[in-house]
Amino acid sequence: MTKGPASMAPLPDDRIADVLIDVRREGAIAAMPPGLVRAGLICSDIAVLAVAALIANWIRFGHPFAFDRPMLVMMIGLPIMILISELVGIYRPQTASQPVRGLLRWMAAWSMAMGIVIAALFFTKTGDAFSRLWVGYWYVAVLVLIMPVRLALSRILLRWEERGPIGEYLGIVGSQDVLDRMLLASHTRISPGIVFVDRRATPRGAVPEAVLRQLTRLNRLILTFGPDEKERIESWLGPCRNLNIAVDLAPPYSQELSQYEPHEVSGLMVWRLATQPMPDDALALKRVEDIVLGGLLMMMALPVMALIALAVRIDSPGPALFRQERHGFNGQRFSVLKFRSMAVGNQNEATVPQAQRDDPRVTRVGAFIRRTSLDELPQLFNVIRGEMSLVGPRPHAVAHNEAFGAQIENYLRRHRVKPGITGWAQVNGFRGETDTLDKMEKRIEYDLHYIDNWSLSFDLRILLRTIAVIVHPNAY
Repeated sequence: MTKGPASMAPLPDDRIADVLIDVRREGAIAAMPPGLVRAGLICSDIAVLAVAALIANWIRFGHPFAFDRPMLVMMIGLPIMILISELVGIYRPQTASQPVRGLLRWMAAWSMAMGIVIAALFFTKTGDAFSRLWVGYWYVAVLVLIMPVRLALSRILLRWEERGPIGEYLGIVGSQDVLDRMLLASHTRISPGIVFVDRRATPRGAVPEAVLRQLTRLNRLILTFGPDEKERIESWLGPCRNLNIAVDLAPPYSQELSQYEPHEVSGLMVWRLATQPMPDDALALKRVEDIVLGGLLMMMALPVMALIALAVRIDSPGPALFRQERHGFNGQRFSVLKFRSMAVGNQNEATVPQAQRDDPRVTRVGAFIRRTSLDELPQLFNVIRGEMSLVGPRPHAVAHNEAFGAQIENYLRRHRVKPGITGWAQVNGFRGETDTLDKMEKRIEYDLHYIDNWSLSFDLRILLRTIAVIVHPNAY
């Protein structure tokens, strides 16, 4: 039987108003982190391929350490296998924990990788320089070794899943009596990191800011309310739709649920109300993209950035850079960096008018770097620091963010991913001044399309298209 929350320590009433937060400190992250799962699976694959190569050497050449040309085949085959495995989701914990399906998918990926290696040897006319028997022995040895290894790993992952969804930091919210019944139910394996007990006197009312800050730590939130608490469900679901968090509805609520998809979370049948657009494995992959490509772009751009900084200082008095507060991932604030393109004194006002064509605030150098988007190069530092991404919805000034958030439905959903230096809206012509509500709504439409359809190839496509639109008539 799963135990209920071990500690109920309410935060002060003056911070939480009529909502009580109960934090379960011990065992807060009940499941294995997804990054650790991926690293373990990749290391196991490398070990299997290396041991299989030793076996192939022993069978073909009579001793295991006959490395010469076989090493080149390994150096080609190993990264191809890892890349294919990443693309088809083999390193996702949900796939690796399935013994048969995960193993069959791995074998198919290995066959595809070997097919690519053999094709490369054939078309480069280097196949005669390698032992075909060795390649065949290596292929078969890998298939033989991977079966016990993958089956053992799947059993380990299944045991971790019994403690909670792998890689998820789970929260539960509901009325006290409903929570007690669910957490003590013997048929569930729920092990929450945070429990929110909603003790509001009335079902209506906004979720306090202190609670929203706690929600940004979660991967998944399970709502559990009674059949007569529909309005309370909506009061929690609304702000969660603007965060990178999955939201489910658990029993005993059972009215009007036919439009939602049922699924299981740690033995508990729930209804999916909102999905997490970018789970941890996607966030990790996107972070790798930002570090690798962002680092390369920064090294290439440093000489140009130095010249621009000097030109800005010579052109007008004031610093070369300016910082402006923006909303980032999950609505958290950060300081965006840009080269100063306006006269000092017009940058950090409480309400900042958007730049317009022939704006008198823009300096001579500022007009050029804005038109060519070179003023945004310092945001590569924001990318390396993890505050921004190379690709994502453009961050707006806080004043603009709050104004449009109140006027446009789903506007705040753009905070479910990190803001970007470039984005899908920008490469489709929606950049520069948004002087009408229609223009901003169209930009948000493209931003949300990007969030709902993200992939690594989509990012690369946007980056390539950015080069073609870097000088745009709407940039001023």
